[in-house]
Amino acid sequence: MALLNRNIHSFIMEDTQPTHHEDGEQKRGDILSYIRTSPYLGSIIVLAAIIIGALFYFRSYFIAATVDGRIITRLSVIRRLEKQAGKNILDSLIAEKLIDIEATKKGITVSEDEIIAQIQQVRDSITGQGGTLEEELSRQGMTEADLREQVILQKKVEKILAESVLVSDEDVDAFLTQNQIVVPEQGGQELRERARVQLKNQKLSQEIDGWLSSLKNSASITYYTEY
Repeated sequence: MALLNRNIHSFIMEDTQPTHHEDGEQKRGDILSYIRTSPYLGSIIVLAAIIIGALFYFRSYFIAATVDGRIITRLSVIRRLEKQAGKNILDSLIAEKLIDIEATKKGITVSEDEIIAQIQQVRDSITGQGGTLEEELSRQGMTEADLREQVILQKKVEKILAESVLVSDEDVDAFLTQNQIVVPEQGGQELRERARVQLKNQKLSQEIDGWLSSLKNSASITYYTEY
C-alpha cells in the first residue's frame, strides 16, 4: 500500500512538472508580450522600415546586376576593372592630380566662359562631321560633366605650357606649304587660324609627356597597391 501511494505521488509530481516545450513556449510568450508592450516598438518598426527602404533605394551602389536572381556585385566589377586597367587608370589620375597641383602653384584658373566656348567648339566640330555631341559622348561612355572636366584639365595644361607651344606666322606658312594647302583670298584667315590650332595641338602633344614625366619624378608619390 505504501509502495502504491509512493508511485501515485511520484506520478502526480511528474505530471505536474513543466516540460521543456512548455518552458520554451512560456519564454516566447514573454518575449512577444514584451515586444508588444515595449515603448520602443514604434521606433524599432520605423527604423527597420528605413533600413529596408534604404537598402532597396541604394541597391545600385552595391549591386551591378542580377542573373536569374543571382547577384553580381559592383565590387566584383571594380576588381575586374582593376586587374585589366588599374595601372593605366591610376597613372591617369596621378597625372590629373599633378596638373591640378601645378596649376594651383602658378595661380592658373579656367573661367566658365572658356569652358563653354571650348565645349561649343567641340560641338561645332562634331556637327560639321554630321554627328551630335550627345551621340559622341554616349559612344565614348562619357557625360557632359566628364567633358567639362577634360576641358578644364586641357585648358590648365595649355596655360601652363603656353610659352612652350607658341606658333609663329612662319610656322603656319611652313605647315601650309608642306601640306600643299592653297590659302584663298577670301576666308584665308580662318584657314590659317585652323592651321595654327592644329600646330599648337601637335606641339602640346609633344611637350606634355616630357613635362608630366618631369613633374612625376619631382613629386612625392606613395603607392599603396600594385597593379
